[in-house]
Amino acid sequence: MATLSPNQFAILDAMGIPVWIENTQDGVDTVIQADSVEGEFLSFDSVQDEPGLQKREETAAVLPLLGNSSASRMLIGVDLSLAGNTMNSRLLLAMLSALGLRTNELVILAWDKSYQLLLANFLETASVTQIMLLGEPVTEDCLQQSINKLHHQKQLFLTVDTWVSYHPDELLKQPENKAAAWQDLQNWYHA
Repeated sequence: MATLSPNQFAILDAMGIPVWIENTQDGVDTVIQADSVEGEFLSFDSVQDEPGLQKREETAAVLPLLGNSSASRMLIGVDLSLAGNTMNSRLLLAMLSALGLRTNELVILAWDKSYQLLLANFLETASVTQIMLLGEPVTEDCLQQSINKLHHQKQLFLTVDTWVSYHPDELLKQPENKAAAWQDLQNWYHA
């Protein structure tokens, strides 16, 4: 794992966010395990023999999840990772650690718009009670509104309580939004 520069440590310290350092000696679960949830995409193809009739073809598809698929809290964002090998994943890890969240208490989805049906199917049977959408693309895909209109407010995505905030990439480009993102995460965590 790459180390943070002194300047990066100072920035995180100024935000009051401790850096999450992997602890493998005391048995604390700090490693994200890949998990997957199977679902279906449905497609309809014309039947050659009888015009106007439709047949249903089911093809297996997988919703790629990280963390604990039985967790009650879910993070969704484009290219989300807790690998700690990029600046945005280190920032996200630091913020989650500052909340006191452990990796086995989260399920994470690196968002792609094509996952909408699979996500809906997953949420019907999952234990997820709270979702945090990170970034403008996933917020617009799921809630059809901008982050700026939904900040600090609980929303409903399908039937799940949902909050929105900035993606770690956005926070690295616009550090002035870190305080708002920190407040969003606290609202989500303490709800």
